[in-house]
Amino acid sequence: MKYDIKGDTTPILSIELESGESILSEPGSMVYMDNTINMDTKAEGGLMSSVKRSFSGESFFLAELQAERQGHVHFSPTAPGSIVPLTLEDGEAILTQQDAVICTVNGNIDTGYNTDLAAGFLSGQGFKYTRLNGPENAFIAAGGEVQKYELEEGQKLKIDTGCLVAFEQKVDVSAEKVGGLKNSLFGGEGLFLTTATGPGIVWIQSMPLPELALELSKYIPTQ
Repeated sequence: MKYDIKGDTTPILSIELESGESILSEPGSMVYMDNTINMDTKAEGGLMSSVKRSFSGESFFLAELQAERQGHVHFSPTAPGSIVPLTLEDGEAILTQQDAVICTVNGNIDTGYNTDLAAGFLSGQGFKYTRLNGPENAFIAAGGEVQKYELEEGQKLKIDTGCLVAFEQKVDVSAEKVGGLKNSLFGGEGLFLTTATGPGIVWIQSMPLPELALELSKYIPTQ
């Protein structure tokens, strides 16, 4: 399998499949494909795996795209942003925001949960994640630009709520109160920030979709 990502504002991911190769994708993420590619919608992993995926915000069904012979299939995010390739080794796991996964080679899509109640309620990340289990090659969508940041043991990073699009499972994610009354009321960041504590890698997006929707809503005419 070979891939290429072209474009800036709304990039297109092109994947070249050899005869017999296949990938799994979220329904609706495919833009176009060669006539040599066949699509089959299935409940990958069985009923329980599909139910768990639906609870994490992903689709109950996945689309399997398989090549009869060499061909290309093309994907794009559903909103302006970036496409991030992820490669996981055996035993590694990455948690992503709901609806972030575009497609995966091995289909190891599972559900992860935030067991920290305060973080789930207050960090803006919620309780449910999509978990990708290695060995895995996957592609996720993020809003705006994406920065990959590697945290060392005990290193902390304070992140605006919603901007943490993905992180290695070994990273500890919690909620931390913004210090100072003026900062909380007038700083524009709300009462809490998401805190990621290393070791591990985090991926940060510059434009979370809910924030984009909120900004656009100001310009939508109302009665």
